[in-house]
Order: sequence, then structure tokens, then C-alpha cells
Amino acid sequence: MTGDRRYIRIAGVAAALSLLASACAGSPVSTADRSGRTATSKSTTAGLGTPQLVVLGDGVSGGLGLWGFEAPDRWTALAPLPSATGVARFGTSLAIAGRGSIEVRSAGTPASAGRALPLKWEGPAPTAEIAALDRSPGGAIAMVTTDGETQGYWLVAPDGALRPLQPAPAQPFTPLVAWLDETRLLVLTTDKEQVSRLGVVDVAAATIETSPALAGIRVFAVSQDRRYLSVATETTVYAGPIEALLGVGQLATVAMIDPSAVVWGLALDDAGTRLAMLSGTVAADGAVTSVREIGYAKGSESWTKEFDSPAPFGKATSQVWMP
Repeated sequence: MTGDRRYIRIAGVAAALSLLASACAGSPVSTADRSGRTATSKSTTAGLGTPQLVVLGDGVSGGLGLWGFEAPDRWTALAPLPSATGVARFGTSLAIAGRGSIEVRSAGTPASAGRALPLKWEGPAPTAEIAALDRSPGGAIAMVTTDGETQGYWLVAPDGALRPLQPAPAQPFTPLVAWLDETRLLVLTTDKEQVSRLGVVDVAAATIETSPALAGIRVFAVSQDRRYLSVATETTVYAGPIEALLGVGQLATVAMIDPSAVVWGLALDDAGTRLAMLSGTVAADGAVTSVREIGYAKGSESWTKEFDSPAPFGKATSQVWMP
């Protein structure tokens, strides 16, 4: 995802979506809530103590950078990253996507430079940005690039060499990718009716299977243990076992989405029991304002809201739970 609507496609047509957010008390994305909570932010290069969210957003030293969030409302500016395009979690490390490389940093010292993996393209490097990436437990890396109109799906070799993913999703609503295991990748794709659905690409068999379980999916997130999934449609946020995406089992409703709102940046923790999202209100001109970070926790019978905090940034591309 990005802070710019250009990365979202509706029924195969590129649509603008400024990924900024605002939300209210009854629903994770309603904009009526003004709870009075104030987010605190301060510049720091300290390490991450307790498990928390790491967000790539603006407002860090005048540009893009890393923000740390500790529930219920503590924000900390961690490090400026003016050229970054997204963040992901590689095991216990933080992966930072740039235009020509992937940098892996220690979660404990996110302000310190890490190991860079330069990407090797066949021919001239494209101008597209890395919109999403993920690494399997065994170390295989997959990523998506986009120039705002088209997407490219890639598998990354240990030396940084790229090869196109085959087959690739068709006109995805959002360029996302997540490993389910060592051979299967979860993506968004569109069916014959141009409806956005989950798709599973089998890298070894070179096949793609579209899930009939749920239609109109805009974004998704997979837990670090690869067992649980969260998805958001235009109206509802769901979560449940991975098997539910194949029609086996059931996705529970986490929250309803206000008609004037949008969510993105879904993030599940290691065990799939905590869900965070960025949320906001969409104006008539397409602008999205009043960024909020909203989180839910899974109880014995249902999901309950855990936090709802105004964010200190105006735009954010992606976020992850860190250990």
C-alpha cells in the first residue's frame, strides 16, 4: 500500500486512494470518534523494547521515516528513511524496501543501517517502486513493484537476481504478496467478472488458484506463523484461519467499516490474535484525512477494540508488528 491512491485498482481500473486515515469509537473506521486521546511523539534512536508496530510514514525529520507505536497511544519517531517505499518483517528483522535494494535491519536498533541486498534486473532497472515484499520461513523472497498503473511480481534470488513470478495475478486491487509456505504465495487477483479475490500462486507448479470464499477484497495480512489471515472489503474487516480462504472454516467479522472510510495497512501479530490497521475518511475529491491507528484483540468469542490512536503522520505506506 502507499499514501497515494494510485496503488489501488478497482475492478481492474486504476483508482486514486490517498492512504491517510481517521476513525471513531463504534467501528474501526468510523470518523465520528473524537476520544480525546493524544499521541505522543519524540525523536529517538533507541531500540524497540516491547512488541510494537513499526510504520513507514511521513513527518520524520521532514520526510518519510520509521514510526514506532506502543498501545494505546505512544508514538515515537525512530529513523528518517526518505527513499524507502515500504516495510516488511523478515523473521525477527525489519526489511526496508527501496528503489534498487532491500535492506534488513535489526528490530532492536531500527535507526542503524543493516544489510543491503542490491537487486539485479535483467536489462534496465524499472522506475517502479517496491510496493510490497515478504520472505518465507525458508528465506525465499517475493515482491511486487508498481508504477501506479501496472504491477510486476518477482521472485528474488539470494544474490538479488530477479525473475518474474509466473503466473502473475490479473489486475490486482492492491499490489500485495505473502508466503503461505515455501511454494505458495497469497496475492490479490480479479476473476472473470473483474471481482477482487484472494489468489494462491503455486511457484513450483506454476499455477494460480482463485479463492471463491470471499469477494471484493481490498487488502489482506497474514500472521507470522502463516496460520491466520485478515482481509478487508469495502464494508467489513474479517479474520480467521488461512484454510478459510479456501472455503474450509470461517472468517470471523472483526468490525464493520463506515461508508465514508477506508482501511489499509492491515497487520497481524505472530499468533494472529492482534490486528492493527490504518483508517481514514474519504472526501468527495478522493482525499483521505485524519490518520488513526486502530487495533483489535481476539477474545474467546469475538474481537474487541484494543486501541484507537490519532497518528502523527499524514501519509503511511505500510506497517508490521515486530517482536
